[in-house]
Amino acid sequence: MRYENSLDLFGAGLVIVTYGDIKCDICKITYNSVSHTVFAGLTVCDCCFEKIENEILDRMPNILLWYRRILNSRKERVDYQSNILKTVEESHD
Repeated sequence: MRYENSLDLFGAGLVIVTYGDIKCDICKITYNSVSHTVFAGLTVCDCCFEKIENEILDRMPNILLWYRRILNSRKERVDYQSNILKTVEESHD
């Protein structure tokens, strides 16, 4: 069961609804009229929203650690650039 039965994955935005043939890139079923979205370059029909959501929720501990490393790296870069700017500003005083 999905955490949220929203219009799009993760409760954000609107999905695209088609009235022509469309194939879900996850389960490979072709539909004539179905809600879908594009996720990581794949067309995902509403039949597979739960699969995507569950996979992400299962990996959330690793995703959060990965995101923390990204934030730390960005902070280090900003701190480094701020120190350079501070040095330049001090040399012009």
